[in-house]
Amino acid sequence: MALASCLSRLCLFSPYYILNMDHQFTRQMQEWLNSKHESDAEIIKGADMLFRLNRNRFYHVRATRQPQAYRTNIEYELNKFLKIRLDNMTIEEVRKMNDIVIPEAQAIIAEGEAENNGENQGKSEKNGDSIEENASTDDTELPSSDSDGVAVVRKGKRKDHDFLPKEVADLWDINAKRYKEIKSTFETLKAMEDKEPCDRYEHLKILSDLDKKYRADMLTYDSYQVTRADRDRVAKARLAENASQG
Repeated sequence: MALASCLSRLCLFSPYYILNMDHQFTRQMQEWLNSKHESDAEIIKGADMLFRLNRNRFYHVRATRQPQAYRTNIEYELNKFLKIRLDNMTIEEVRKMNDIVIPEAQAIIAEGEAENNGENQGKSEKNGDSIEENASTDDTELPSSDSDGVAVVRKGKRKDHDFLPKEVADLWDINAKRYKEIKSTFETLKAMEDKEPCDRYEHLKILSDLDKKYRADMLTYDSYQVTRADRDRVAKARLAENASQG
């Protein structure tokens, strides 16, 4: 059997996987990876540790018979497991992360694609007219948060975007960049569908972090209530701009 074929089972979760984290074993993994482990005996120690994690007997037999040939791969595989263990995760928990994060990312991507495809065109035509075109310098005519419904989480750029404080308005552009990162990471994981959890973990972790930040910032953006002070600030700025233009 080719090396690539026998490695395909390396990350398979089995009932023997240590669900209750053995921190001493984690430290032993770190110490081994930080050492030179150039001798056959030292490499076999690494193979034994990997066997405790993946229970791949066939791989273990080959690695202990030809330790020098397997040294680099043992290092690679142990590093993947170590990253998961240092985050206090088990392979089963990584699987659960996958089941949660992937659908959430799909929802975000689908929402963005719907906007790009014009599914919200009717809403945009109704609510998306430029504030610059419709607002006067009389703040009584400026859109209010109550009538505009901005407290409700919604798709798209807010009608009253220009009235938001800078730190809230900036979240729109930040999330626009984050959306591209979410889509890129999702596509990477999509191409790794046949891989095991330990191979996908790093990308799942990145996607999970992006997803949480995206949702938190979008909630802040969507739910901000435009205040009288916000409307006054914009009105004064426009009056000053009009005055400077003669």
